[in-house]
Amino acid sequence: MCKKLITIDLGNSLLKVFSEKGGVFYENRMIEKDPSLLLDEEHIIVDGKCYVMGIGSYQHQFIKTSKAFLPQVLYCVAKNLLNSKNTVNLILGLPASQIENKSILIEALANKTFDVVVNGEAKKLKIATVGCVAEGVSSFYSLPHRQGKIAIVDLGSRTTSVVTFTSGKQDATPITINIGTTNLLSKIKDKMLSMGITVELEKVWWLLEGGNFDLKLFDAEIKEHMQQLKNEIMKDCPLLKFYDIRLCG
Repeated sequence: MCKKLITIDLGNSLLKVFSEKGGVFYENRMIEKDPSLLLDEEHIIVDGKCYVMGIGSYQHQFIKTSKAFLPQVLYCVAKNLLNSKNTVNLILGLPASQIENKSILIEALANKTFDVVVNGEAKKLKIATVGCVAEGVSSFYSLPHRQGKIAIVDLGSRTTSVVTFTSGKQDATPITINIGTTNLLSKIKDKMLSMGITVELEKVWWLLEGGNFDLKLFDAEIKEHMQQLKNEIMKDCPLLKFYDIRLCG
């Protein structure tokens, strides 16, 4: 039986999935709903519980393994496995500071079969091995050229991870800064409030992406955020300026 590899970055805001189908992103939020009340909604049924994907509030717990993760992971696998008869090997991304919690993910997923229903279609998902890597490491190995001094800066919603490499090999322990894009969006949300606009944090990016505001309105907030992030990174990685920096997130 063929085993397929699927990589999932368990971001606080986005689930970033890479498989034989290519790369795709899903919003990392969901609500539980009575399946009899479903409309035309993306959903998965796991262990008799129905979850509608991509709506609701984001989970704000800092430790990713403390959140509900099983429905999201199984949804990603089901949506990106071309042949449900195939067995899946999973690679999951975690912040460097949380990689010690990988056993929670492995115990929940490895060498198990899950019967799920995705958008009305029953699927049997067979997961074999589960590996966990620090965020940024998998991005490095996706680069076509990996020689020289390269730093991967992974800009997450709650954290920023930095992993450095020399001549194709990791040359230092990855670092994680507890600052992410959510911090910036919170500053922009406060600026909007000062402009008389009350908005939920989850809707800030929606407004920006929709072209409802000129981004120049938030130059001060963006510059403040980037300077704060740079200062925190340089505390733990003072030689960063000598690397070829690649951003991902």
